[in-house]
Amino acid sequence: MFTALWMTTTRFGRREPVLHKFYLVRSRSASVTERTMYRITDECIACAACADECPEEAISESEDGEMYVINQDMCTDCGTCFDTCPVEAIIKE
Repeated sequence: MFTALWMTTTRFGRREPVLHKFYLVRSRSASVTERTMYRITDECIACAACADECPEEAISESEDGEMYVINQDMCTDCGTCFDTCPVEAIIKE
């Protein structure tokens, strides 16, 4: 099974998207684990601590500016935002 993954890299002082292509190989005995997804709840106080610490820049301010949201396509599930949030507004799903 072929899978593509978009990541960012720094080249010439700029962050640019790079497409990584790889094949997934799964043995019959291997179990499939579900991806941990993080979500920011309404308890967010928009302090930007999570966005400042996110290594993938996957967290941005919502359109209304009242809270932050996680772009699941960019998130690598590292958990940095979960550990950083001062009001525990980020949950694992």
